[in-house]
Amino acid sequence: RNTRINVTVEFQGTAPLREADKNTLRQSIQDAIGLYAVPVEVRTDPLPATTTGQSRYAFVITLDSGSSPSGLVVGSAALSFTRNGETLPVPSPVERITEQNTEWFIRKAAKYIRDNRGFYQAVIAELNR
Repeated sequence: RNTRINVTVEFQGTAPLREADKNTLRQSIQDAIGLYAVPVEVRTDPLPATTTGQSRYAFVITLDSGSSPSGLVVGSAALSFTRNGETLPVPSPVERITEQNTEWFIRKAAKYIRDNRGFYQAVIAELNR
């Protein structure tokens, strides 16, 4: 179909993202979506609300991380799906992540993205409506 989908990864962490980390995130999204080839934007600044509404469908993966007193990287990962700027109630539990460094945090987030099958099934059902 001629359905336009935007995918954005918002990284709200304190450590800079390496290009390899961005590629890991992009690949995990493509693996999860399967037959839908979509462009994936990785941002380190929040997505403006007006941008989300420009596309018929969009989903945003938000990664939030910071350092703990013990030096570990702690944070969370969340998925959301919108239609015409309105967030849809698609099942996606927030994943809490604690890792030794940003690279491992990204790997765990990528696994969360790939393994969240219920989210993608709901997204595909919405796209096929």
